[in-house]
Amino acid sequence: MRDCIEKKFEELKHPEWLMDALVSRVVDPSETVVITGFWRSGTTWLMESVARSMNAKDVFEPFHFSIPSYQDALSCTFYEDRGNDFLNLFMPMYFDDQSPHSPVKEYCRSALVSSIPGGKVRWPRYNRQLQRRNSKITTFYERLKNSIRTTVVTKFVRAHLLIPALHSWFDPVIIHVRRDPRAIISSFRRHDWTFHHSLSLERQLLNPSDTRCEYFKQWKDEIQRIDKLHPDVRLASYWALTDRFVKDLEPHSCRIIISYEELCFQGAEYLRSKFNSLDLNAPENKDLNVSSSTTYEDRKQSKVVDRLYSWKDELSESKISSINEIMDTFLVEPPKY
Repeated sequence: MRDCIEKKFEELKHPEWLMDALVSRVVDPSETVVITGFWRSGTTWLMESVARSMNAKDVFEPFHFSIPSYQDALSCTFYEDRGNDFLNLFMPMYFDDQSPHSPVKEYCRSALVSSIPGGKVRWPRYNRQLQRRNSKITTFYERLKNSIRTTVVTKFVRAHLLIPALHSWFDPVIIHVRRDPRAIISSFRRHDWTFHHSLSLERQLLNPSDTRCEYFKQWKDEIQRIDKLHPDVRLASYWALTDRFVKDLEPHSCRIIISYEELCFQGAEYLRSKFNSLDLNAPENKDLNVSSSTTYEDRKQSKVVDRLYSWKDELSESKISSINEIMDTFLVEPPKY
């Protein structure tokens, strides 16, 4: 009871959260743009660019383990006893139970219509640059103005395995971003990210009691072998296996696949060629030329060639060779550019 009261009190301090909840009643989840992709693949950059071009509000990482309502949705499933190290890397799977009132389904609806309470999913809107540039009153006004928008763009780095369910449940526009895994590993290392050191492919892809094992068991021996290798190799394998899952989806899963590398090179013209089939207006170059709120300061002025090729100087030959071997093992290729 006390937790409930404290939660409601916190919500009352943020009228823009309440406005989001009210406006969400008229938001059609089928008109939401969903962006998926692996960590450090440019998903935030694309989400914010698309949101600017559509005059939409964004929903940031609704599958983060620290969000109470996401924890509540998972507590009604098989995953309630997992720790944060597991959930931080966990990708929900579409469930055998496709009932209309599935907790995960209802939570996904909340994400697609922007009715999740709390500041975590609104973090890009609240970024420190905005707060430094504007007064508290101006910042509050911008948040409130944002909350009344009825178009939503949301992005997930943990939704690869849920794409079929999202398509079946809500039929939104789904855009999947692919980035060279060698660049991803390099980005993790550059910024000292270590949360993937606890990654176990077997725990993530074979053990959960849902339908994922039916797909990933074809690589059971490889998964168990790789689980004994360096964390970077395990992370590259997680990229490869989950990307292979997306690649193997039926075309009717209502998604387009975007190459981060081609997007960096070609900009708005590349997006227009992809978005035409969706009857969706692509962001202009002015929208794409803004660094995302998750871009580190030391990379904001980076040239395109540095963003795409710096991994060649930052990774050892043996590490590059190991990642290449992983891609060969699971028959996936990095985006061509």
